[in-house]
Parts: sequence; structure tokens; C-alpha cells
Amino acid sequence: MPDTMRGTVTLLFVDIAGSTRMLAELGDAYGAVLRDYRQLMVAAAEAEQGVLVDTAGDGLFFSFPSARGALTAAIAAQRSLRDHGWPSNAAVEARIGIHTGEPVSGEDMLVGLDVHRAARICAAGHGGQILLSLTTHDLLHGERRAIPSSATWGSIG
Repeated sequence: MPDTMRGTVTLLFVDIAGSTRMLAELGDAYGAVLRDYRQLMVAAAEAEQGVLVDTAGDGLFFSFPSARGALTAAIAAQRSLRDHGWPSNAAVEARIGIHTGEPVSGEDMLVGLDVHRAARICAAGHGGQILLSLTTHDLLHGERRAIPSSATWGSIG
């Protein structure tokens, strides 16, 4: 099991806002959108040592060794979604939730309240948003280098 799934880790959930409506509108073309979305999300996560833990539909669950890495990946992911040339001119927006905690490690999986918190934080978001738990915020707050200079709290810009 990778170190990004042991001890204190930062969990990131992401899904496409309005994906059911998008699927109904795009039909078979949705497959290409989903493929590109997943590739962009995985690339952003892997660049910051994130590991894909699980998937469900368009929902992706990643684990990171640091809060800074998770936030940096989230910002990069949102920017890559915004800038990507989408098939069928789809407007793909993701919501991202991030929480830091100590989930229980199982065989290639993470479980526990911290996993549920991260998922619920994601579910509370809207397309284009990155929401942080207070725990993750507090870890990052004293570490200004954690936030890229071109980013602001609450905006991907």
C-alpha cells in the first residue's frame, strides 16, 4: 500500500457538476468527455503524488501525502478543465472537496469518518469550486507557500 494511504493523509473527492444532465444531452459523446475528465484529474493528482483510491461513475477519490499537494492538484485540475477543448463543446465543471485526517487503511482502500467527511464536503460544492475542511484550511493557513501566488481563496481565476 502506498504511503499516501497511511497515517495522516489528505483526501480529495471530485465529480462533474450536472453530469446526469450532461449525459442526457450528449448521449454517446459523454464517453469521450468522461475519458478526458478522468485523464486530466489523474494527471493533476499524480503530479502532486496523489494516488487514485476509488471511482464511481464520474466521482474520483484520491489520497495525498500533504494538504499542500492536494490543494495544488485541485487548482491545477480546475484550470485544466477550464482550458481543455471538450468534445461536443461540453461545458465540464467539477466540484472538489478536500479533508485531512487519519482514515483506516485496508487492502488498497481507505475507510472511516474522514473519508465520509471528504465526500460530503465535495457534495456541498458547485461546479468550479474547491472546498476545504477546517482541518485542511488550518494546516494550510500558516503556510502561505501552500497556495500558488496566482490563486486566491475561493477562486480559481
